[in-house]
Amino acid sequence: MRNLIILIEATIASLVILSQMALAQTRIKLVTTEESCIPIARILSSGDRKFPPRSQLCENDVINPISGEVNVLCYLNGRILSLVKGSVGKQCLPLSSSIHSCNTDTRSSCLNLRGVESVNSYSLRLITPYGILISDSRPTLSWTTVNEATSYTVQVQGNGVSWSVDTKNSRLEYPPNQPPLQLANVYKISIIANQGEDPIIATSTMVMLPPASKLVQIAVTLKELQKYNLNGDDFAIDTAEIYRSQGLLDTGVKILQGRIKAGSQNPIVFQILNDFSHNEGKINSPQSLSESEK
Repeated sequence: MRNLIILIEATIASLVILSQMALAQTRIKLVTTEESCIPIARILSSGDRKFPPRSQLCENDVINPISGEVNVLCYLNGRILSLVKGSVGKQCLPLSSSIHSCNTDTRSSCLNLRGVESVNSYSLRLITPYGILISDSRPTLSWTTVNEATSYTVQVQGNGVSWSVDTKNSRLEYPPNQPPLQLANVYKISIIANQGEDPIIATSTMVMLPPASKLVQIAVTLKELQKYNLNGDDFAIDTAEIYRSQGLLDTGVKILQGRIKAGSQNPIVFQILNDFSHNEGKINSPQSLSESEK
């Protein structure tokens, strides 16, 4: 069990680094095309000569405290840090790879997360949950539709979990009569498209849940963040960024979707949600959000 947790933590570290690299590329592109910068932090406490509390900060912004330090939430590592005078980008650094990280030189430390896919599985893929690392023990599953399919078979297998359900829809709530996914474990989600009684195409995806210690660490950060009395939209944005920094993209998406369902019209919330889920299409309004969940 301990070896599995070490392996999961190593894979999480690699996933976080890859997601941060992708995010950095997206930011560079946005800066180039829109001549603006993308925030990498938020100043939380008072005491800076230029930036008031709750201001978002970009990489080249410079912190200049009146005395000592100011508290800042760094989006790239999900931590609240006390920063001294200097560039934000040089102090809010991404999480670094651990010694056990999965890379080309340590392939034995890597989990195979690609799964087993059919030759023609390009037309069938899992949409939700987003990403490989998830915190929801009963995730809602959705996938792309296959025009020729008359039904789908959904299978989930892993430690303490093994079930199969047939459905005519391309979305399935986690069956309430089945045991939940367990922390610090890896699970295989398979979707089989059927035409009549014959399977015509299939795809499999591996997902994993983090160890409890990772979720505890996030909870501690969120409890500290609550002390700064951010408004609803800013708190949702920062909470989502904290989860994303730890590789939990799916949780970040759900937080932002929940804020929109609650009535937020803040374009920044929609923009960040699009950044989180850009591979699944734009979400420009509460109406389009509802349509994406049908």
